[in-house]
Amino acid sequence: MQSMTRTSQQVRRGVLEQGRVVDCGTPEQVITENNIRKNFVVNAQVTINSISRKVQVYFLP
Repeated sequence: MQSMTRTSQQVRRGVLEQGRVVDCGTPEQVITENNIRKNFVVNAQVTINSISRKVQVYFLP
């Protein structure tokens, strides 16, 4: 279990726009309200789940 946790912490994500990388990092670094608004043209609220510690995205009207 420890090695799985360590591996999941090293996962990196990228944000693409028209096939070009515009941001790269951990999910917490790239899944941001600003990146979502800028690259997908939608409003969202991004939080960290207090139990799972994973990124949660809520799309806003």
